Amino acid sequence: FLVGDGLQKLYPGGYVLSQLGIDIVGRSTLLRKNYRNTQQILRAAYAMMRNVRYNDLDDREAEVQEPEYSPREGPLPVVRGFPTPEQELQWVAEEIHRLMAEEGYRPGDFAILYRWRDPYEHLLQTNGLPGLQVQVLTENPETYFGPHVKITTFDGAKGLEFRVVFAVGVTDATMVPRDDWTLEGPALEDYMLRERSRLFVAMTRAGDRLYITYARGQLSRFLASLPEGYFA
Repeated sequence: FLVGDGLQKLYPGGYVLSQLGIDIVGRSTLLRKNYRNTQQILRAAYAMMRNVRYNDLDDREAEVQEPEYSPREGPLPVVRGFPTPEQELQWVAEEIHRLMAEEGYRPGDFAILYRWRDPYEHLLQTNGLPGLQVQVLTENPETYFGPHVKITTFDGAKGLEFRVVFAVGVTDATMVPRDDWTLEGPALEDYMLRERSRLFVAMTRAGDRLYITYARGQLSRFLASLPEGYFA
């Protein structure tokens, strides 16, 4: 029994099942029902991936299909921009305290995700969040189930889920994506698809609430074309 998601391919290279002698042609099923995310979160994430073509597990090109949405509903994802990463994280801390006071969330329900460790992991470990403790996620499961606010990269969050996610540093050209002027042609297309997939992974880690923030620039080009109705 094998399960995979071609939309969450984050690294170059890899393999396809046919190369391993595993023939799934005519024996596979597309799982389309989503259970993790509210409708509002998944609609925004899917809209970012609409019309994207990707390779499935057997190296066949496929187009992203609209999922069956969970019956759960919640608030629209929130997008906020700030002059500096320090101000960005200050607002995140204030919003976490507000949600704990008004909605009954606990610190362990929150995760702060970032594409690159600098400057966000450094800021969070040195300055912290006022009145809160943060825990860097590692391969030790105790860090995931612990009582503190979780922090990790987009890649590190793959396969996990949290009630509330703050995707920070979603700033175009310097963070999500970080422009690589050494690439062109198919190599550049592959790089951009994997960067878009990373943001998709980060967004879909959120079960109840999703926040997307950015600083010192503009919102990622991956989200800039989405209609305003997808975000609060």
